[in-house]
Amino acid sequence: MKTVTEKEVCADLARVADEVCLTHDPVIIACSDGRSLVLLALEDYESRNDTEYLLSNPVNAARLMASLADFETKSGYEEHELIEP
Repeated sequence: MKTVTEKEVCADLARVADEVCLTHDPVIIACSDGRSLVLLALEDYESRNDTEYLLSNPVNAARLMASLADFETKSGYEEHELIEP
C-alpha cells in the first residue's frame, strides 16, 4: 500500500483519487500531526462491507467457504462451451 503525505494529496487530489479508483489499491495519507487515514475507492469499501456482513453469520460463512472450496477443486462443476447468440 502506497503512502503519501497530506501535502501531496492537497496538491493533487484528483490524481491520487483517480489512481485509487483505477488500481483499487488503497493509499495511506500520512498527516503532519502524526495521524494517518486511508483513501479507498467507494466500490472497494462497499465490497469489503458486503463481505464482512456475509461472513458475520457463522452458518452463512461456512456455506460460502464450502462453495469456494468446491469451486477451487471444480467439484460439481462442468465446463461448457459458450453459446453464441
